[in-house]
Amino acid sequence: MRVPAEQFIFESDFREEREGIGDLALSIKNVGLLQPILVEKVGDSYIVRAGRSRFIALTEYLGLTHLEEGKHFILREGIDDLVAQLEENIRRSDLKPVEIARLVKAIHERGVEEKGRPVPGHTGGWTVKDTAKLLGKDPAMVSRLLKIADNEELVKDATSVSEAVRKMDAEEKKKILGAVEKAKAAKAKVDFEGLLANYRLGDAVSFLSTLDDASVDLVLTDPPYGINLDDVVASPEEAYEDEQADIVALLKACMPHFRRVLRDGRYMVLWTSYQLYEAVCVMAERAGFYVPRVPLIWVKSGATGRSIQSTLRVGCAAEIALYAYTTPDARLTKQGRSNIFTYPPPPAGKRFHAAQKPEALIIDIIQTFSSPGDTVLDVFCGSGSTIRACYDTNRQFIGCEKLERHYNKSISATIAYIEEKKCA
Repeated sequence: MRVPAEQFIFESDFREEREGIGDLALSIKNVGLLQPILVEKVGDSYIVRAGRSRFIALTEYLGLTHLEEGKHFILREGIDDLVAQLEENIRRSDLKPVEIARLVKAIHERGVEEKGRPVPGHTGGWTVKDTAKLLGKDPAMVSRLLKIADNEELVKDATSVSEAVRKMDAEEKKKILGAVEKAKAAKAKVDFEGLLANYRLGDAVSFLSTLDDASVDLVLTDPPYGINLDDVVASPEEAYEDEQADIVALLKACMPHFRRVLRDGRYMVLWTSYQLYEAVCVMAERAGFYVPRVPLIWVKSGATGRSIQSTLRVGCAAEIALYAYTTPDARLTKQGRSNIFTYPPPPAGKRFHAAQKPEALIIDIIQTFSSPGDTVLDVFCGSGSTIRACYDTNRQFIGCEKLERHYNKSISATIAYIEEKKCA
């Protein structure tokens, strides 16, 4: 029996795209059709249940106007179209997890539409177990696929079901940890109101705009470096906005505020990258600061350094900060010391921020540039090292952090740090 190609129809297709049909057509031309198309006759039409790519290869690429039963297609009755698509494609390496998940969800929702949703404590309704039984799959796997279908945007780049599940689990864990940290932070704000009373969740420029003139004794802050740090951080949890043009614009907006809020004879210490050091010095001078051009250098003792081109460049195991003062009569609190600060980086187990500095380093800087009882401002608080250093040195802290996850974590980390100190 020969059937005209126009009598074959597709009812649904959950594939996003079909690649390699040209290669398939070439293979059919060279070695023949190894697997016939599976169709079901309904009235005068022949519904393609499995083998859509083969049909397209035969008709659109090889130009066949008629297909022969037995040679090109075989007839079956009572074929479930969605199940046939799933069985045909689930083992294909080019089928995305979200495409498999869409098929499973469509099969499941069709069952729910026909049988109704299950009601706890009552019999009847279509369940995940029913879908699993229909497909001959494990119910747990069907549940995971349904979850993938409900989270397509999150897992759209996943190349396997297991990778998609890992992405969803990581996101769920992130949300749970975020909620825990938020609850801890709220409690800590009450328990340690004196230390955290002036710590806010918000962006630097908005926060600075709320401060009075000449209300701060030391600006000590660590903005993003503008070096695309996301390229070298170890975990997505550490990632944050770090485009150079954005950071330059941000610092230009902040710098006049830094000068405005600082009292006469006081200092600013601002961490920056080697690439931006000179530009930031110029910004500070234009804002009215006196800027020695010799930077402060943190030498990370015991660190090997890191580089995104380790075969070409030596690893960097030092960071720099510019320091500046508001009036010529400024005087260091810790006099006679060099510009080198040698401290090991925070231990891996206590590090949760890409740019985290050790408390010992921040304490040394605070004691060099301010006095007990002074107010220290940090508007890029990050891990909260400045808060903890203020606690250790009897300074008042004021500042903000833009990202909620870092804000909450910095508070809970500060409380844990204080409680550990009390128990020592």
